[in-house]
Amino acid sequence: MKIFLVIAGCLMLTSSWCQIPETISFSFEEGKSKMLRENVKLMAEYYNLDIAEAEIQQQRLWENPLFVWNAEMYNIAENNYFNFGNQKLLQIEYSFSISGKRINAIKEAKIARDIAKLALSDVIRGLVLEYSDAFYELIELREINELLNQASAQYDRLIEQYTLGNKLGTNSESELIRLKAEKQSIQADINENEKEVLALEFNLKMLMNYPSSIKLNPIKEQILINLNLSEERLIELAESNRPDLKIAQKNINLYQATLKKEKSNSIPSINLGYQPHDQGSNHVRPYQGMVFEMGIPIFNRNQGNIAKAKVQINQSTLLLQYKTDEVKNEVIMSKESLLRALELLNSFDSDLIGKMETLSEDAKINYERKNISLYEYIDFQRSYIDNKLNFIEANRKYNHAINFLNFNIGSDLKNF
Repeated sequence: MKIFLVIAGCLMLTSSWCQIPETISFSFEEGKSKMLRENVKLMAEYYNLDIAEAEIQQQRLWENPLFVWNAEMYNIAENNYFNFGNQKLLQIEYSFSISGKRINAIKEAKIARDIAKLALSDVIRGLVLEYSDAFYELIELREINELLNQASAQYDRLIEQYTLGNKLGTNSESELIRLKAEKQSIQADINENEKEVLALEFNLKMLMNYPSSIKLNPIKEQILINLNLSEERLIELAESNRPDLKIAQKNINLYQATLKKEKSNSIPSINLGYQPHDQGSNHVRPYQGMVFEMGIPIFNRNQGNIAKAKVQINQSTLLLQYKTDEVKNEVIMSKESLLRALELLNSFDSDLIGKMETLSEDAKINYERKNISLYEYIDFQRSYIDNKLNFIEANRKYNHAINFLNFNIGSDLKNF
């Protein structure tokens, strides 16, 4: 990125130089690259992948063995407590799953990790749209600011001249008041526009992780895209690239894996144990025994969780159908919006705008020479400003339409 210093708005309160804010100029791709590297929200989202990996790691772990120590606490015949030498039992148990609980849990966790990756891609998609709109809108707002400041400067010069003329008695006070009122109206527009510039610049700084002391200067560039792609091709791109659609597809796989896991949970595990030491039992010493334990699935066969997983499969199937239709409609709508925005932009005559800029300066001269009236001059200036603002707004709508179509197909039209 190009980094330079701008000397502006700096007040010298002491004999030393005041600190000059640093301004960073960047192209669209440079800013986008920095955002994808350093955006704090995005970096936090990456931790969801680590969480998903940790869940897989947890499901891969084997069950811990169980150690049992059984000893006498109270002997009623001898009336004494904790006589461990009289009777004690040692036992080691381990639980074995015969239904594939562990394998099914691992498969479910892996699908959840895939969904987490897609969710991260969807966050990136949303951030790119937010960045793209902010990048071009900041340029357009500063163009508006420049336009209004130029008009304000013209009125300042006329007001200065008419203030002097009013003192000398060569100009009427009513014209001076009318000029000041028009200047005040433009200044109010400048103040509102500057508020929007500050808010938008703040948003860009947050997206790109810049400190508040930095001034941002996005470099204007033309967006070149292929507008000849058919709706069918755009829908194919969306179906291949949209992470939210892939999440809807993966959710079916997730709940199918959940159903398998819940069915395996309905089958009880087997506990096998070994008794290496049994002292004081009714058996002939020394006694070494084995233990076989298994729950009897009479009441709880995990029926509720199995039914829940089946319902979630049906629900996610319907949601996938809804999401597929939604994606198609969004692509068609955004393509139509882009064509309308392009039609509006092409309706502006760039030669006419250039001529009106020249005539704007000429109108000031003609008014000073009394060739036109004050009202004619103000009307022409308003017409010029409105036309230029409409042109900038048409550019903004066109850029947003491109960004929104990119968002809805999950890719960049510049790549096709």
